[in-house]
Amino acid sequence: MNILITGGGCREAIDNVRCVTNTSTGRTSSAIADYFVSRGANVTLLAAATAIKPRSDCRVRTFVSGEDLGNLLQQELSTTDYDMVIHAAAVSDFVPQTIIMDGVEVPAGPEGKIPSGSSMTITFRAAPKLADRLKGWAKAAGRKLPVVVCFKLTSGAAAEKVQSACRAILERGAADFVVANDILHITGDRHPFAVNTMQDGQLVAILHGSSEEEMASILFGLAQEAASADSATKHH
Repeated sequence: MNILITGGGCREAIDNVRCVTNTSTGRTSSAIADYFVSRGANVTLLAAATAIKPRSDCRVRTFVSGEDLGNLLQQELSTTDYDMVIHAAAVSDFVPQTIIMDGVEVPAGPEGKIPSGSSMTITFRAAPKLADRLKGWAKAAGRKLPVVVCFKLTSGAAAEKVQSACRAILERGAADFVVANDILHITGDRHPFAVNTMQDGQLVAILHGSSEEEMASILFGLAQEAASADSATKHH
């Protein structure tokens, strides 16, 4: 199987020394990559430059910003047939657009350092939803449409809100499965999660687990099912 995995947090430039980022370490995606490689899969991991890297000998390409990650995803999905994309990277929802320093407005970005001042206001623009583009990039290049697994990380969210967020991703057609997890419940080796999908128009949590190894095992099983179904279709 050919598997494409993303992991780690994006860094969006305010200027060439300052950035907006998140707390993602890339640990989960690296653990999934190691598990898949140990079971014979060909894995490409798109990892944030600062993320934890896998121990296994898988192919690793690094990114910094969401735009970097988008470019890598498009390249990979346009040139290789992937059975599954596990999109676990923490992609920025918003990107710095303009900076107002003491009343003077300048564009945000990695070109140059803004001077110090007494006050600063940053405006942000919405970043593209990379998950929504994955299947389209593969289709446009005439490549195999991969099974897509997205992640929805929450922080103390009520069950109804988690379900609503997962349903929105699935109903957009961005993913075939959504792994829901909550940062407040992730402690040490414990990582509770639920794998959600749509069945007969209803959101269903089809599988649960409490560790990254269980998560990797479940996703590997789903990838095997997808690869087997694709092989059966080709033979018919």
